[in-house]
Amino acid sequence: MLRLAGFRLLTVAAALLCASQAAMAFGAEGHRAVGEAARTLLSAKARAHVVQILGSDDLASISTWPDDVRAAARGFGPLSGNADAAAFNSLFPGNASWHFSDIPLGETAYTDNDPFSKSTDVVHAINLCIRSLEGDKLALNGATKKQVLSLLVHFVGDVHQPLHVGEGFYNLDNPRLPVLVTDPRLAVVLPDDRGGNELYYTHSEELHAMWDDRLVERAFRAKDFHVLAKGLESQIPAHRVRTPGDYHRWAEAWASDSLAAARAAYAGITFGPATLGRNGRIRRIEITLPPGYENSQLANMRKQLADAAWRLADLLDSIAWK
Repeated sequence: MLRLAGFRLLTVAAALLCASQAAMAFGAEGHRAVGEAARTLLSAKARAHVVQILGSDDLASISTWPDDVRAAARGFGPLSGNADAAAFNSLFPGNASWHFSDIPLGETAYTDNDPFSKSTDVVHAINLCIRSLEGDKLALNGATKKQVLSLLVHFVGDVHQPLHVGEGFYNLDNPRLPVLVTDPRLAVVLPDDRGGNELYYTHSEELHAMWDDRLVERAFRAKDFHVLAKGLESQIPAHRVRTPGDYHRWAEAWASDSLAAARAAYAGITFGPATLGRNGRIRRIEITLPPGYENSQLANMRKQLADAAWRLADLLDSIAWK
């Protein structure tokens, strides 16, 4: 997706600031931590290809570029006014949708070509990056190898953020009593909460932002990505299990794992009144989190981050680089 992770404030300036944080699964430091932890796991072959493209093996340094280039399309962020970012957004005007997939919680797995998978979602975006790095000139035609590698590093992080894959769909016949609908057959025609971006557990704090940043920091008691990466490295041995099957299909399996994590992320939440826009779209839903929610989700977060780092390194080793 990229989802907005910031607070919804009343002033226009603050609203733009929030928008600038769209697409930051795990937040900037979380993405950098995944990139840095993956760097330490690279095989000699994968490292050589990365260095050939970047001039170094510093995956953390490129991990947030896709968020920055998306923000630049809206006229803000560190790449606002940057000619290369403008050229990329001109070539790929729909790149904002590459960061997420909108799957109802009742689906058992990510399934390609069902009503909820899209050719522009994060699973397909990962596969486009792989094809491009393997020499398919039609995949991401016009993007540089550095841009493609940046996208891949970022999207592997995104697909492991549970709320970038699973989300809530709602029956709003009575907006004061929203009903979470998990059955995919019913959800297909219902409004959604944009991966928890419209679920507010306080006046200004929403669930997606908690998963982007707050839980990442709490998982390893740090904000700096170097410290976070060290914490990740300690978790990786317990999760170092190779994804079965062809690596060109790994992203589907990863999305399915994140969907299960999303179900856990929504468990026990009580839904209060909904505020709707003129088009019937959800603007916000007041929610109450179950007691001890954050503490109960820390193990879930550690696993998702560790999986992202190990799987990124494994994928970079598996790719048939051109």
